Amino acid sequence: MPTLRQLRYFLAVAEELHFSQAAARIGVSQPSLSAQIQRLESTLGCRLLHRDRRTVGLTDEGSVFVARARSILREVDHAVREVRDRRDGIEGELRIAFTGSAGFRILPDLVGSFRSERPRVNVSLQELPTARQLDALESGHVDACLLRDPPEDPNLDQLPLLSESLVVALPRSHRLASLKRVPLVELASEPFIFQPRIDGLRFHDTILSVCQEAGFFPQIVQEAENIQTHVSLVAAGIGISILPGIARGLRHPGIVYRPIGPRSVPITHLVLAWRRSDDRPLTRAFVAVARDRTGRRGALPN
Repeated sequence: MPTLRQLRYFLAVAEELHFSQAAARIGVSQPSLSAQIQRLESTLGCRLLHRDRRTVGLTDEGSVFVARARSILREVDHAVREVRDRRDGIEGELRIAFTGSAGFRILPDLVGSFRSERPRVNVSLQELPTARQLDALESGHVDACLLRDPPEDPNLDQLPLLSESLVVALPRSHRLASLKRVPLVELASEPFIFQPRIDGLRFHDTILSVCQEAGFFPQIVQEAENIQTHVSLVAAGIGISILPGIARGLRHPGIVYRPIGPRSVPITHLVLAWRRSDDRPLTRAFVAVARDRTGRRGALPN
C-alpha cells in the first residue's frame, strides 16, 4: 500500500510540476523525492507522471490519483488535529453531576467560565443526589461532581466551593415568619420536610443532629429530593424545611427564609469532587477553573 509520505511527495510534485521545486518545498533531496515517486508508481503498477528533461505532467492515472491523494491527506490531517485536541483538552466531553442547590449560582458560574475558555468541549450535566453522584464518580460514568458534605474518600480529591449557614423555610403566614431569626427550639412541634437520608446522608444527619442538640427529634411528615420541591411543599403548608443558605436564591411568594439562632448552627459545604487517578486534561482544566472562580469569590461564607 502507498505510504502517507509517498502521497505527500506525489502531491507536491503534482502541484509544482517540477521535481526540484517540489523537493525544496517539502525539504528533501531531489533523488530521495524521485525514489519515493518511483516506489509509489511501482506499488500502483502504473505511471502517474510523465517527465522529460524540461517538463513534468500528470498522466490520466495521475490526474485521477491526485484528487484522491489530496482528500486522503486532508482527512488524515483532520484526524491528527482532532486526536491532539482531545489529548490537550481543547475538545471532547466533560460529564458533571450536580446537586440541585448547586444549580442556583455555582454551577452556572463554573460551567459558563469553563465553556468560554473551551468552547469546543461538550459539557454534559446530570442532576443527581449525593449518594448516586458518588456511585457515578466511582464507576467512571461522570468526571466530576458538585455535591454537598461528601464523606472523606482516599480515592477522591475535593475542592470546597461554598460554605453556608442553614436557614429555615417557612410559609409566609407562619407564626414564626415575622422573626428576623428563628430559635431552633421553636421548631420542635413543627412538621418537617426532609431530604431522604440515602440521597444526602451527611446533610440529613446534620439537621437531625442540630435538632437533637436543641432537645427534640423532628417530626418528618414528607421527604423530597430537591430543594425546589421542598420550597413548593412549604408554600403548600405541608411543613417547614431546614435548607442550605443558597436556597434563598429560590424566590417564592408563599414562603420566607429565616436564619436559625440565636446561637450558630453547623455550616454546610458545597464541594467539587473528582477521582484522584483522573489525569484527563479536561477534568484538570475544569478543576483549574473552579479554583480560579473560588479564589475570586473568596469562596466561602455565604
